[in-house]
Amino acid sequence: MKTDAAIAAAIIRKELKKHGIKHRIKSSTYSGGNSIYIYVQDQLPATIERINDFCSQFRAGYFDGMQDMYVYNKDRTGPTVSYIFVKNEISDELRANAQAFVNSYYAHPGVGYDFDRLVSNQLNSKDSAFWKANKPRIAA
Repeated sequence: MKTDAAIAAAIIRKELKKHGIKHRIKSSTYSGGNSIYIYVQDQLPATIERINDFCSQFRAGYFDGMQDMYVYNKDRTGPTVSYIFVKNEISDELRANAQAFVNSYYAHPGVGYDFDRLVSNQLNSKDSAFWKANKPRIAA
């Protein structure tokens, strides 16, 4: 019999494949919960947001750090998972493109700025000038 994590991972896998998004998914079940890790590469921040929105239907609840406990959503039906993580792995090629963009976009990126933070902000913000100037690999 399949676990809830395996069932949810299969549904997510099918949805990502339907949209042509290359991915790897790993589901785990352990004492006290279960999780799904989704790895994609070079995706727009808006695409990552949409993947997270789709996956939210499988989240069993959330961790409340103030109370140091997991709070379950009792209204959920179907397969549920304690934690779902979406990791957007940035290729060396895309990072180099973002670095070149930051060098050309900012007058003096090394003066008064944290260069790595500027590059990271351009890659991780859906409204960044980098994503507006470059065609996305896969539409959101």
